[in-house]
Amino acid sequence: MRHILLFSLILLASNAGVAGPLEGELFGYKIGNKYKVEPTTKGGYMEFMGSAVIVADKPEMPSDFQTLELIATPKTFTIANIYASAEFG
Repeated sequence: MRHILLFSLILLASNAGVAGPLEGELFGYKIGNKYKVEPTTKGGYMEFMGSAVIVADKPEMPSDFQTLELIATPKTFTIANIYASAEFG
């Protein structure tokens, strides 16, 4: 139980720098907006956090980024966190 709590606190503390600009917007997605789920949308459910992890459909982002993922509420798909990953040589 302590490990889960510690992990959650670290994740929450690190979220401040993940969303990009102060407005909470990254590559056209904004925290607090609802994500429109399509039949092709991929993702999963994180039970211990009660959140849906969504791989963004056809995101517009710089070519050096591989994925853009969103953490959203599981029922309304309101975006709570936005992050993208890139690999550097």
